[in-house]
Amino acid sequence: MRLSQFHLRTVKETPADAEIASHQLMLKAGMLRKLAAGLYTWSPLGLRVLRKVEAIVREEMNAAGAIELLMPTIQPRELWEETGRWQKFGGQLLKIRDRKQAEYCYGPTAEEVITDFARNELASYKQLPVNFYNIQAKFRDEIRPRFGVMRAREFLMKDAYSFHLDDDSLAAEYRNMYDTYGRIFTRLGLKFRAVFADTGAIGGSASHEFHVLADSGEDAIAFSDGSDYAANVELAEALAPGARPAAAEAMRKVDTPVQKTCEDVAALLGIALQRTVKSVALVGDDATGFVLALVRGDQRSQSIAAASIVAKVHRDRLMDELARQYPEYGFERHKGYCTPEHQDAIRRLGPCTIHRKSFTFIRELRGEYSALFYDLKQRLFAAAAAAELQAIEHELDASRGALAESEQRKLRLTLSRRWRAL
Repeated sequence: MRLSQFHLRTVKETPADAEIASHQLMLKAGMLRKLAAGLYTWSPLGLRVLRKVEAIVREEMNAAGAIELLMPTIQPRELWEETGRWQKFGGQLLKIRDRKQAEYCYGPTAEEVITDFARNELASYKQLPVNFYNIQAKFRDEIRPRFGVMRAREFLMKDAYSFHLDDDSLAAEYRNMYDTYGRIFTRLGLKFRAVFADTGAIGGSASHEFHVLADSGEDAIAFSDGSDYAANVELAEALAPGARPAAAEAMRKVDTPVQKTCEDVAALLGIALQRTVKSVALVGDDATGFVLALVRGDQRSQSIAAASIVAKVHRDRLMDELARQYPEYGFERHKGYCTPEHQDAIRRLGPCTIHRKSFTFIRELRGEYSALFYDLKQRLFAAAAAAELQAIEHELDASRGALAESEQRKLRLTLSRRWRAL
């Protein structure tokens, strides 16, 4: 196409809300036009650039053996209830209702949808391992959208999901994707570091974030220039500086009536701030209890790292107690999840003395459901008209306290399928 026929409109003025250079230049070059907070229209020029980036991502993912599919952006509530993330995901999840008052969300990610697809499509172990990927618009209702498309509410996202028979296969594919992402960023000409990160609402036991090194970023990372270690500061581990020297003076009590911070105490005693210690109280659920972390005075604890400490304490206590009560089943303390063998053992266990929240899955494994659950399920399968399904849906809403959470999720998933069948 000739340039005279191509739509291209540049501007000289820099909008007041464009804070960083990339956002300012994209607006001035006519690549983007703002529609609302965190929502942008890609101009013909901007779309050409976006498609080129997308082509590089697609080429590398295909070369790595991943298979592309396309999933819907609007996802039913029942799938998110099944994973427990309808509430857990928080305010970033945009929730909507259709004309039948059925609840949906605009997908911020697609774990629920791809897992539903896989459980219906993968019928044999011979189909594994498999890695599906999706390039599609996502939506997260950011409190404060910033930096143009870097923190927009609607954005184009490549997400990949793999399914495996064992941990070794999973680890191999994780490394394959790690290397693939590195090739993508290298082809795009970016300076980046892959860092250990928190898994957030998506869940899991390990995660890496690929950070482009820039002064305009919001995240801080800690990395070594002598090795390949790098981590988000929220998860970076502070190593001990070495052997602790012997005490230089006897322990004594010091009155600190008005000193409320480590800085105040250090000034009172005339010592360096790093010689003080502060207590950080961490409180988990009933099973974890109270954990007290001692942090050096000149350092600060990260909330995510602190939450990880509580979660680890909970998990270790849980596995230790299981191993003590039922040694014949071989529960492993270092496992953050239950293997199929562990689940099979739990099916045969008697009442457990551990906190019930840690064993919400036991009820499901044993098939213990209430009479109300069976009654509603039978009526769902027998319903032949929309009015009947609507009546059952109202009963479900009214029976939240009478039904277990797992029963609610199963019934709502069945209800969703019956709606689609009608």
